[in-house]
Amino acid sequence: MRTATWGLAIAMLAGTASADIWSSGDLGNNVINDAGDFVLNPVLNMPSNSDPATMTVIYGLWNSPDVSVDAFVNGNYVGTFVADQGYISPGPEVAVFDISGLLLDGANTVLFTGNNANDGDYVVGQVDIEFTPVPTPAGVALLGLSGLVAGRRRR
Repeated sequence: MRTATWGLAIAMLAGTASADIWSSGDLGNNVINDAGDFVLNPVLNMPSNSDPATMTVIYGLWNSPDVSVDAFVNGNYVGTFVADQGYISPGPEVAVFDISGLLLDGANTVLFTGNNANDGDYVVGQVDIEFTPVPTPAGVALLGLSGLVAGRRRR
């Protein structure tokens, strides 16, 4: 019976860890001229900044030459992508960045900045941020306690 009780508690705990997604939605042909900057300010409801999180960027080149673009979340460098194929044809391109531990409860800043100023134009067509809330210690204790109480009632 104890194994079944712990299994139930673990299943309940796993069920609470569903992913949340913030999306900019389709930004259309959002052209950033001369390899310039583009900023988004997503507001997130984060229970903890230690949550596993990823950021997916749909992007592409608008006008040559290729554009190298650095991505930052709340002032932290998370990686670089190179817009080197057309956004509409043959693109778009997709980049995924690990941003675990960088998100804040409330307002966040996502910055894309081109590295070759006064050169090519690029497009950021959509940005999605996915994070999985980590249960608080109090929530884990509550689940464990409910599992123990359920186990004792069966006896």
